[in-house]
Amino acid sequence: MNHYKFKAIFCSPRQGNEKGHVENHVRLLRESLFVPTPIIDNMAKYNNELLRRCDKYNSKKYLGLENRTRISILRDNAKSFLALPKEKLCMSETLKVKTNEIARVAIKDKYYYLPLKYASKIMLSLNYFATITMTKVLICKENKKSPIAVFDRLFEDNHHSPIADI
Repeated sequence: MNHYKFKAIFCSPRQGNEKGHVENHVRLLRESLFVPTPIIDNMAKYNNELLRRCDKYNSKKYLGLENRTRISILRDNAKSFLALPKEKLCMSETLKVKTNEIARVAIKDKYYYLPLKYASKIMLSLNYFATITMTKVLICKENKKSPIAVFDRLFEDNHHSPIADI
């Protein structure tokens, strides 16, 4: 189970029909809402249009269940949903790193420089993600939460940051 409390339920072994059933529903939804590929000039306007199309899609009767719309089935299923967590998901990873003799820290083939007084020390790197891409690198003393340096994430391999101004 992850932060958002989803439980993974896998298809039964040698039951290919289960996977095909799910993929068929995904295909139908994609074709109903995203074909042709939308051209988006205004995100708010597009979101309103998408909501309208989703409402229309969900108001249709579901094949195989008499007199049931997709939204009525969703509402019944929602009764068994798990509650979302109250705490916000922290999109970060923490790595234990060691500076070398010139106070350089290597994180995923990118090099970040600290002042020399931090040479040959064990540090923590807190790497923050805005989306799927890491955006900030915070270097902290081991066992401390407050950063001693904050860097914009470097993107090219073997790339070097300027020395942190602390």
